[in-house]
Amino acid sequence: MAVMVRRVARGKDGIPTRHCDLAGCYNHTHGRKPYCTKHVFSMPYVQKLNQEIVDQEAEWDRARHRAYPVLDVGGVTAQEILMHVKLYGPRSVLRLCKDLNLERAVVEPYIKALQRKGHVRVSLNKRYVPIVHLVVHRQTRRGA
Repeated sequence: MAVMVRRVARGKDGIPTRHCDLAGCYNHTHGRKPYCTKHVFSMPYVQKLNQEIVDQEAEWDRARHRAYPVLDVGGVTAQEILMHVKLYGPRSVLRLCKDLNLERAVVEPYIKALQRKGHVRVSLNKRYVPIVHLVVHRQTRRGA
């Protein structure tokens, strides 16, 4: 009596491979991922990241058009600027642009928005170059 044994496709590590979860796609996935490389953009996580990138680009466009009153000082770019000044100390606007790999037309409106909210202050050095300083808010202790 002959027994038919069905072979299971296995990856290099010996673990059975998965097929893409997209209906009609029979490609194998890598590393037990739910989608193949052609359909990775179907993953909810990747869709969320793409939306965040689109939102950030839209905010940078607003910054380029000097719309700093409507910039989100709680957003990723503003928080990057604050964290960079906190970690490395006072920086010139040009140094911030270089360090964060952003255009000056994007950074300057963020600095103005952060300055309006009281998170940073800008002073001029002896060569009249604007320097961005972090404003430290001291907390008062209650009951003391």
